[in-house]
Amino acid sequence: MKINPGSSRSLRLGHKLILVIVFVVALSSMATTVLFFVYGQDIVRESIWTDMKKLLLNKDEQLLSHVTRRDYWSMFRIVQSLSSSHIVDSAWIMDKDGYMLAHSDPDSYPVLSKSTEALHADISHQISGVSGSLGTLYMEINGAAIASSLAPLKKLVYLGNFLVLTISVGFACFFSRHITRRFNRIFHEVQKAARGHPGDVDEVRFAEDDEIQRLASELKHAFHGLADSLENTRFAQEFYNSVLSTVPDIVLVVEADGTIIYANAQHEQLGYPLHQLLGIRWQSLFKQTPALQPHGDTSSGWLTGEGVVSVNGRKFPALITLSTLSSYDIVAIQNIETVKALERQMHYANTFAALGKLSANFAHEIKNTISPIRLLYRIDHHTEQDIAIMEQSIKQVDGLVTKYLNFARTDTAVSDFSVRMDRIALELLSLHDSQVQEKQLTVKTQLEPAPLYYNEEALRSIIKNLLLNAIDASPHGACIWLTLHTRDEQVVLTMADMGEGISDDDKERIFEPFFTTKPSGSGIGLATVNHHVQSMSGHMIVRDRPEGGAFFTVILPKNRQHTFNPEKLQPLPES
Repeated sequence: MKINPGSSRSLRLGHKLILVIVFVVALSSMATTVLFFVYGQDIVRESIWTDMKKLLLNKDEQLLSHVTRRDYWSMFRIVQSLSSSHIVDSAWIMDKDGYMLAHSDPDSYPVLSKSTEALHADISHQISGVSGSLGTLYMEINGAAIASSLAPLKKLVYLGNFLVLTISVGFACFFSRHITRRFNRIFHEVQKAARGHPGDVDEVRFAEDDEIQRLASELKHAFHGLADSLENTRFAQEFYNSVLSTVPDIVLVVEADGTIIYANAQHEQLGYPLHQLLGIRWQSLFKQTPALQPHGDTSSGWLTGEGVVSVNGRKFPALITLSTLSSYDIVAIQNIETVKALERQMHYANTFAALGKLSANFAHEIKNTISPIRLLYRIDHHTEQDIAIMEQSIKQVDGLVTKYLNFARTDTAVSDFSVRMDRIALELLSLHDSQVQEKQLTVKTQLEPAPLYYNEEALRSIIKNLLLNAIDASPHGACIWLTLHTRDEQVVLTMADMGEGISDDDKERIFEPFFTTKPSGSGIGLATVNHHVQSMSGHMIVRDRPEGGAFFTVILPKNRQHTFNPEKLQPLPES
């Protein structure tokens, strides 16, 4: 910032103060002179009128006598004596009918002539008798004489105005010099701040403790506060630059329209020089504009998503995090190419581990199931009971194969036809009625019509596994609840039992394949249910019943166009 105190484009402060003071004094002097000229003559005229009134009152009786007797000579002598004064220009007497009785200029206005001269008179005096007004005495004031009488006073006024103006100019020069010297001292300190050293500004002290002194004190405190703020800003800038330079992610500061205005040192991963990166929109760095979703609490203002960076022939998967500030957005781009590779390796490792566990579990169950067949196979002659045992073992093997095949299937695609989930539930209840009756269980249902566009076998597997799980968990003579409701674009299936419930530790693992708390369980049922629900973009909720037992709630969208929305989930029934 450059400050030029000697700029020729405008007057200096001292000159402006002088001009203002001189202008105000000159304006006041002109106003005084005008008032004197306007009202001075009126005051003189009023004084003349007062003196003439006194004079005429003394001659009132003479005038009345002369007018009554029509003594034109005496009346002429009176008006002539009045007009002989240098103040009165002319005087005349007229009767009540408007006829001239006497005039100081008898040649122009003869006796008993009609005239309208009274209209131009400055002073008039009524001549009244017992019967009323007999006539009027008129006088015309000599304006030139009044002006000449005021001439000396005018000179005094002009001289006084000149003296006042001269004194005011001298005072204005002194006052402006005094003011400008004080401001120049303040300006000298301000220049220190202008040169980038606000902390060096000192407080200027004056003899007068007035507004200028308070201005100097406030400026000193303001510049010192500015120096502290600048120091803090420099420290924060250096700190954040050093922090951002160590962050492995690409950090961009962008405007509301996405234009990049800052990038940390990691921008080199993009293959762009900094000067080319600034000014472009950050979305242009990606092959397709990433779809960002709220992260965690929606009020936090954080958005996250994944995309593929594609610039200058380079491509890599990236995790994008966007945070909105008051005027700018912070965009963090993390290269997750290595993470993706590790995820693929972990997926392959987990797949082979699950396959090995599945194979071992399947082999173990097959071995146990075919043991009776192996023992009976060595006997030469088989009884009907032996044949029945072998047939039962074969059926068990077939059931095991079917169970494992259902677990491995992923065909839960959208169906072209609607499937009534409530009818599937009634069919499964009828199919497993013998197991219900064996434990003398009571099944209470509340099923609303629920058409869904999903694979019927997958829906059947969900209800069947939840029902068998509830039957296995329920004690003898207990009750099972099965409800099916529709809410907006969602279907809610609830299965509740009166068993021992599920511990908090087990709740975190019950959907893992092969995890079971039952001595004869395979750990496939609930894992299959969870697999189908997730493939349908649904959601499962597990919790304990207050009276004992467990709640299993499945929430499914009616079709793939409506995904699960936790915010629309209503409270589940307690019993």
